Amino acid sequence: KIIQYLKYNKDVIKKNLTTAITQIATNASAKADELIKQVETMLNVLELTCPSEKATIQELEQQILDLDADVSELQQLIKTKDTAAIKAKLKEMNTLIQSMVKNMQKIQTACLSTE
Repeated sequence: KIIQYLKYNKDVIKKNLTTAITQIATNASAKADELIKQVETMLNVLELTCPSEKATIQELEQQILDLDADVSELQQLIKTKDTAAIKAKLKEMNTLIQSMVKNMQKIQTACLSTE
């Protein structure tokens, strides 16, 4: 009965999965936009107060550009509802964000730690 139910409802299930994935991607896109704004604000201050980490700051600036491009691409993928490409882009964005967090931690350790 379960197999028959799944076969009968596969289109509905597929549509619901696609809807869920696109909603997750939409939320991730919004969160990435928030992160970009926060990091840009932080970098504006750090460029002046933490010249010793100029290379890491420049790397973060490039990562922001990359993430912004990823967000734009993700938004296009959401419109096409290409779930496989959406999943791949989300994974790629997650890796980039993890790298950004490491760079922010590096800057924090070098310039913002109170000793």
